[in-house]
Amino acid sequence: MTNISTQTRNSASKWPKRINQAHMIQRMKAFDLRPALPGEIAEALVLGEELIKAPLADLSTVRRVQAATGITVWVTGDPLEGLYLIIPLSEAGHESVRNGTFEPENPADADLCHLGDPCHGVYVGIYAGRTKAARRNIMLASATLRCELFGTLPCFARAATEDGARSMISLGFQPLEDSLPDLFVQEPVSQPSGVAA
Repeated sequence: MTNISTQTRNSASKWPKRINQAHMIQRMKAFDLRPALPGEIAEALVLGEELIKAPLADLSTVRRVQAATGITVWVTGDPLEGLYLIIPLSEAGHESVRNGTFEPENPADADLCHLGDPCHGVYVGIYAGRTKAARRNIMLASATLRCELFGTLPCFARAATEDGARSMISLGFQPLEDSLPDLFVQEPVSQPSGVAA
């Protein structure tokens, strides 16, 4: 596994970014993704657990995180065919992911980047689709967000399978030592411009 240098690790705290929710909704709409309605969150979690054959966070936790961040739960299809869950991180959250104390199934309120606050990193909880079209749209949306909205921030994700790990490595992610099991990181892919997305 690759050790991430202290200089790289600390870069996110130098470049926090405020996420423009309206712009993010507009960009996701281009890929047929939308913020989950309150009544869709439970269905999205059932779908996600079915697709990855593993438990996700409980409904009350996901609702709490969505209410705080405003950008956590995204879905596609009617009926639902796919979901994309992300957790924008506060400075404390960025550090807790790095040091292995972050709890993705029940993140501390202090670890969340609340809507309108500076974001210091992004934790990807799940991206999965039932259909080929849903998977394609979610992957395209994820790549677009990574470059356009979150490029100046580190992005974290865990590998649920060996195929997932290979996929992340092919996208430029590296294993992150001394953190959560199977955690990967992609450090910032662009320099800050000083203009929020």
